[in-house]
Amino acid sequence: SASLFIAKAKQFDDGLMAAVEYLYQQGTDDFRGKQWLLQRIADALQQTAQDEELAEESANSEQGVLQQLSERLEEILGNNQGPLTYCRGLIAAAMGLGGQEISQPYAVRSEARKIKAKFLNNRLRSKPIGFYTWTKELTQIFQQDRLLQKAFKPKIEAEKAVITLLGNQLSSDTAAKSFYNEYLAFVQKLTNPFPPDYRDLTQIYPTQLDKQYCFFPPSQAHETELVKRLYGNRPIPEGFSLVDALIKRIQEGEIDLKPGDDSGWYDYQVYALEPLVKFESMPEAEKIDIGDSYKQELIDLFKASIALTRETHVKQLEFPLCGMAYSPTIHIYPELSIEPIASYFLRRAESYRFVRKLLESTFGNSVLGDTYRLTPSGNVTKPLLDELKEMESLFHGAYQIISEEIGLEQSHQSFGNEETDRQLAKKWTSQVIDDPDIGIDNRMMVPVFYDIQRKKTKVWIVMGYAVKPLEISYKQPPEGEVLDAKGNKVDAKLEFESLKRSLIYPVSAEIYVDKILDRDEFRSLCDKHKTRSAIISALSN
Repeated sequence: SASLFIAKAKQFDDGLMAAVEYLYQQGTDDFRGKQWLLQRIADALQQTAQDEELAEESANSEQGVLQQLSERLEEILGNNQGPLTYCRGLIAAAMGLGGQEISQPYAVRSEARKIKAKFLNNRLRSKPIGFYTWTKELTQIFQQDRLLQKAFKPKIEAEKAVITLLGNQLSSDTAAKSFYNEYLAFVQKLTNPFPPDYRDLTQIYPTQLDKQYCFFPPSQAHETELVKRLYGNRPIPEGFSLVDALIKRIQEGEIDLKPGDDSGWYDYQVYALEPLVKFESMPEAEKIDIGDSYKQELIDLFKASIALTRETHVKQLEFPLCGMAYSPTIHIYPELSIEPIASYFLRRAESYRFVRKLLESTFGNSVLGDTYRLTPSGNVTKPLLDELKEMESLFHGAYQIISEEIGLEQSHQSFGNEETDRQLAKKWTSQVIDDPDIGIDNRMMVPVFYDIQRKKTKVWIVMGYAVKPLEISYKQPPEGEVLDAKGNKVDAKLEFESLKRSLIYPVSAEIYVDKILDRDEFRSLCDKHKTRSAIISALSN
């Protein structure tokens, strides 16, 4: 089943992302991490505070102007904390959530506690889900980065002061600004570009009043842009299904999933799923005819697969508030060993090549050779670089097998040794039951938007797997001849038969819930209620 490949990919992708989170958080010998950046900003803000104290009487100096700005903000906020104290508190709170503790004066510690408490009370944003619950360090990274995704609006004078102060601190530090830009560029390639209504803190001149500014902006996705466009500021109608609306617009051509020049890995992953909902427009459709029931199974597979893919990127993706001698009969059966969605497998291979090149150019082969993918039970023993190449090879090998079995002309893109790729895919499919990634529980809940009117969160859930029958038959029987060992034609009757197989498919849904459940909580609920209808009823109530 394609779903087995998807299950394999899900476990690999989660482990890859977890390993990359560690690399970018802590840095390496040749690569600065986010901890270094935050420490650098905290030190710069502390120096600014010290300079302010020394320059209180110099009203015309640069720091004097900053002091005036601080006093003006105090008037606006109606308290004794200015933008400098708030910014120091924000960075200190983020560092504390990320496991970094620094010495700060009482006013900054107090501000940091307030910021941290308010953030943690907002469970929609602060509660780690997905692989971020595997370790304490991943949880810390999730909460640190989610806090720094806080959006500031320059239309609000107090928030504009914060934007300006943090932006100036970044712009005045060449090393910090360089790393900051490198990290944001990497994030936009690892997940996706930032939404058009977001800006980072190096883009404050000129300040655009209609935009939102973030220290770490979130990434856009087709589904979030769609729900924002449809119901960004309008009531969401009863029965609205975002995934159905997304599929409809993909099928009608309104949404083009093909990655652009600025696309990130998430776009490539979702593009790989397009054949599941637009099979008739894929090259393999010329060789394969599918029935309505199988077409619906592919659509259901798309729904579950995009939910699993989104969960991998959940921290970074935007979460908007919206078949002789006598005449024998020879029975011939279709020769299909893998679900014939050739384009999905090719595009998945391309997505792994894309992210491999991104990681190689960012960290270098030596670092990736010493980095290991994380799993819920610990690190795997094979280096991440080797696994990345294997995933690329596995999916390309599957594409080759399908193309050969249905007579599809293959893409001529180079993916290394084609025979090696093909043999790897054959070996994996024959031993799939032994792959430890396949046995890992994929049940999960991932939010897609918050409905202000209903005060509920719309989520995508994957509740488990079901076994469903698949029948494969020839729409137009092939022509063929039967030859003996010497190559002489033999009179024989050819019977072209149907082939029946069982496929494993994920069971998914889109529903409203009152609270987000992490993997353990959601799986406990699934274990208790067992059936799809009972699980949905329990969540809805």
